Amino acid sequence: MACVCALFSLHLFTGMADNGDFSRTYGFLIAKPLGWAVDVPAGDSPDWPRRFFSMWRDRWILYPGLSNVTHLFSFSTEKICFAFQVAFSAIVTGTPHVYSVIVGSLPGRLAYLAGFFWLFVLLRRHGSARLAWAYLICVTPVILCANFASFLNSFYEEQVGIILFPALAGLLYLVAVTRRMRYGAAAFLLVWFIALSKTAYFPLPIVAAPFIFPAFRGKVATWKLGAAVLVAAMLAFLPAKFGEFKGVNQFHTLYYGALKVMKDDGGIDVATIGGKPVLTDCVFVSGFTEKGIECVARAHATYMDTARLVAAHPKIALHMIDYAFERGNTVLIDNIGLNMESGPAFSTLPPFTLWNRIYSHHGNILSLLLAAVSMIALRRLGPLARVGLFFVAWGAVQYLMALGDGFHELQKHLIGGNYSASLALVLLTVTMLEAAWRGVRNHSKDDDKADAEQRKEYAGAN
Repeated sequence: MACVCALFSLHLFTGMADNGDFSRTYGFLIAKPLGWAVDVPAGDSPDWPRRFFSMWRDRWILYPGLSNVTHLFSFSTEKICFAFQVAFSAIVTGTPHVYSVIVGSLPGRLAYLAGFFWLFVLLRRHGSARLAWAYLICVTPVILCANFASFLNSFYEEQVGIILFPALAGLLYLVAVTRRMRYGAAAFLLVWFIALSKTAYFPLPIVAAPFIFPAFRGKVATWKLGAAVLVAAMLAFLPAKFGEFKGVNQFHTLYYGALKVMKDDGGIDVATIGGKPVLTDCVFVSGFTEKGIECVARAHATYMDTARLVAAHPKIALHMIDYAFERGNTVLIDNIGLNMESGPAFSTLPPFTLWNRIYSHHGNILSLLLAAVSMIALRRLGPLARVGLFFVAWGAVQYLMALGDGFHELQKHLIGGNYSASLALVLLTVTMLEAAWRGVRNHSKDDDKADAEQRKEYAGAN
């Protein structure tokens, strides 16, 4: 564990560059990077490529007091975490007007590591030492993966899930082992907190519910939890319903996704969708470009339009899902840099890229195959397999949710699904290895018992 922590400490200098989304999180507290005249330089200036996509920076200027709180575009638990990080940085550094991303990330890093190591302790206590050590060995490349750890030095909403999913794995394991209500309640609260961190996470309470229900005995308790799950899902859905960029997301689903597939498959053969004309010049145009803003205003696209198109041409859905799995066959995000401006670069060291090399051999599909095998032999595999199945289910849901923004920045939108699939691969693999070991050992014991009985019979005959 000490070696893992020592290596992980190098990720203090690994982060993620801004792709333009940072302002959604920090706009109500942060004014601009330290030493910069403005937050967003002109697109044709030499500072623009330094500011976006290429490298990340540690220190940022805060607005005095809460003078810009009106830029709180939407509510999420990620913003609560960010406000806590800002306060922590101000206390530790003694500079209340400058925020250090590295310092602010320290509590999250501790929670991230603690979640993984806590599950190790639980496996030793409720499983076996062999299972626990197999888990720790297999999960270490995931812990050290630069493409996951980099979110901790960023303002992206995905970081809440990346930090807290290991702790959720521990709680779900305790639910499966003990079926105690207090663990189920804690798991539900953590699920609700994560679900409120990002609009694409709103289905989490529904996906997690079957894995939490065993902790609530009796019809009344089960009905109460069911009602709480529905309320939590509806609350988590509100940011998605009223989000500032909902119109852009719906445009992307249709014009940057479904119609793009149709165009590539032989041409767009529909003139209207839902009574609205199809704007062929807007296909595969980003809604955040100058032309895209115009296209969004003209198209008035909705998710219902995409549903109508897919219902009439079902092959589009299959091709979109296939493309998502193709693009998701890596945990890399090609267009976003991980190195710090004017800082050391460790993100490409072999221990930090090992998991991506493993996962790129169709890890997303392998997680589904392992889940299918696990469901057949679930009783033999034990409680940890149930946790693995949860992460497979959540990863699959995240793949579908990622298509809610079409193919726009698809690799980044798939990171939550790939993180879940990564955890599932580890948990299901070690569970199957443990089951195989038990099977071999029991078979060996049966053979020894049979040999002893034969020797006894032979001795009696003589």
